[in-house]
Amino acid sequence: MLVLCQRCGEEFESRRRDAKWCPACRVIVLRGQIREGARRLAEKRKHPCLLCGVPVHRKSRLCITCENERRAGEEHPSWKGGHFWSNGYVYIRCFKANADNKNRAFYRREHIVVWEQGHGMPIPKGWVIHHLNGVKDDNRLENLVAASRKEHFGRNIVKPYEQRIRTLEQELQELQQLRLE
Repeated sequence: MLVLCQRCGEEFESRRRDAKWCPACRVIVLRGQIREGARRLAEKRKHPCLLCGVPVHRKSRLCITCENERRAGEEHPSWKGGHFWSNGYVYIRCFKANADNKNRAFYRREHIVVWEQGHGMPIPKGWVIHHLNGVKDDNRLENLVAASRKEHFGRNIVKPYEQRIRTLEQELQELQQLRLE
């Protein structure tokens, strides 16, 4: 029997009198119904975020945005006090205002920050900060010296300082051992 498709208006052959769609339209309509049902089911499983009201999955309490804001910095379970070590150097957390006047956190090597604060100026371009005693996490101001890259890699300027610091450190250790005895 010939039936009229309710979607495209074409006549098609069908065994059933109550058929609504031709075979091509039937696939499209059923796919849409399946997607709609899945969407409704997903919406049913969601509830509003406790802070902003955006729908979140039933197992979550907060949306991703609120969760990231809540657990940033000191609130984060992996927080280590705003510093970390990499290749022997200590990196500390610093802040800089961006275009929105919001503070943006970033990390810098601690010895550079200590030198800049101690001398009240940024490192000159093309210069490096050298640890005189060779210990990368000893960031005392008296242990840091700025040198041009050429001087630093040639090690002409820092050799006498390095030797003097090593002898002073050995003397200090001997004095501390004498006090303990």
